[in-house]
Amino acid sequence: MKRWHQTAKGGESVLFFVSFSVIVYRVVNLKTCHGQVEKTDVFFTNNCCYKVSQYKERSKMQKKTFLVLGLLLSLFTGGVRAQYASTNMLGIKAGAALTKMNSLSSILVSEDYYSNYTFTDHLKCSPTAALFYSYHDNDKLFGGQFELLYYQQHTSTEYEDINTLNYTADFKYHYVGAGGYVKVYPYQGLFIAPGARFGFCLSPDNVTYESNQEDAVFEKYDYPTNELTQNIMQDKLKGKFDLGVGLQIGWEFTNNLSVQAAYHYSVLDLVETQYNSYNWVEQDNNAHSFQLTVGYALGIDRK
Repeated sequence: MKRWHQTAKGGESVLFFVSFSVIVYRVVNLKTCHGQVEKTDVFFTNNCCYKVSQYKERSKMQKKTFLVLGLLLSLFTGGVRAQYASTNMLGIKAGAALTKMNSLSSILVSEDYYSNYTFTDHLKCSPTAALFYSYHDNDKLFGGQFELLYYQQHTSTEYEDINTLNYTADFKYHYVGAGGYVKVYPYQGLFIAPGARFGFCLSPDNVTYESNQEDAVFEKYDYPTNELTQNIMQDKLKGKFDLGVGLQIGWEFTNNLSVQAAYHYSVLDLVETQYNSYNWVEQDNNAHSFQLTVGYALGIDRK
């Protein structure tokens, strides 16, 4: 078994060296070609003719591709064989999330109020980050993770009706909180972690509003200004405490890096609709969140 690990490790080193050499060669070659491009209006490569602008754009894309491949190569060859080397790990992770809050349009226009209009809800991408403590004995099936979190619940809803009136209301609530997960390790560094998180809303009035209601064609309706409408929405539609259940799936590498994909469903109503004269009504505004993060951790085992 020990000999097999040594052989595998040597093979990975050779693979990394060869692949890295190819990537470096391609990047250097692209730079050399780029220098030749600067001296002419038309450039020939791989039996094809390119204009200078076309080749520059093509070379930029290729260089970016090879650099990304190099980063991925260093990640996977550095530790794909197994999980974290230490039992106790303290780390940080960051990434992006796609979020959607349900029934925002039903707050603004109740179902039976009038017809000939449409609402379109839009998923929003937002940053997410966490400090985490992970515990797992590599000889055991189960482990655990505790996190201190920053995330957002962010969705916009767009309205349009038969009279060409349109507006967009954007709800963007910032949260800090904590989460806990039970981690199951079916194979090496692969883990599946059900759990829950909660968050306190830092920006309960963070709603923005844009509309064409101030256009001349709508003067006869005596609509309020966009600024006044936004101020009223911020005063009457408030972000609330969040409690969600979720599932994480990820891989931990021996070089202390990790990647995770996660889904969370917010079980509580996230928007409080206070009394108003705009016929905005209370709804159950749950949320869905899909996130992808990359983490780095350090072992804190006592020697």
